Amino acid sequence: MNGTKGINGTNGTNGTNGKINAAKPNIGVFTNPKHDLWISEATPTLESVQKGEELREGQVTIAIRSTGICG
Repeated sequence: MNGTKGINGTNGTNGTNGKINAAKPNIGVFTNPKHDLWISEATPTLESVQKGEELREGQVTIAIRSTGICG
């Protein structure tokens, strides 16, 4: 899978007709007790979220849309 499969959005107000293309990897910033910082792949992966196999009964996936603009 190339990571371009659409995820169902909540509505079409973002101009994507309810589809969000999440093609970028899920990365995170991590730290340790020494206060070192590094960027690395985070979990869950895009593929596991799309499959929904790790969800247990009563759990849901929430798609967050953000512009990246703060304030």
